[in-house]
Amino acid sequence: MDPNNFEPILDVTAKTHVQSGLSLRAGAIYITRIKARNQAKLIASHETSGIRVDPTPPLMRYVRGGNLDGEEEEVINGYIYQNSRSTIQASWLGGDGQSGIKNYWVAVGTAPGKKSTLCLHLCKDQLQFSGESINY
Repeated sequence: MDPNNFEPILDVTAKTHVQSGLSLRAGAIYITRIKARNQAKLIASHETSGIRVDPTPPLMRYVRGGNLDGEEEEVINGYIYQNSRSTIQASWLGGDGQSGIKNYWVAVGTAPGKKSTLCLHLCKDQLQFSGESINY
């Protein structure tokens, strides 16, 4: 596709466009350019600063319960034990080599894979739930 060729948009009320059938390369940056022409035949144009293609999910290296320092947890008979009835601690490590991590979501539930009873949105690598009620 020639970057100097523009596809005409015949609907003058359009504010979006989807270009499908492309073969985009992972990691490549693509620029979108828009030109508009008014009834007086004057033209203005603008372009994006770049759209990087990142088709791969982030990599979660670990999630650990019972501590906030990333150290290995102490597992006894398949479980981590704690004495607090009002706090759960967790730490994790994730990464994304292409676009980086934007957000983490953390859920606390009563069984692996079970819908959580407490769900939070975070942007750090550790969490301490405190004073929340978890229903069994």
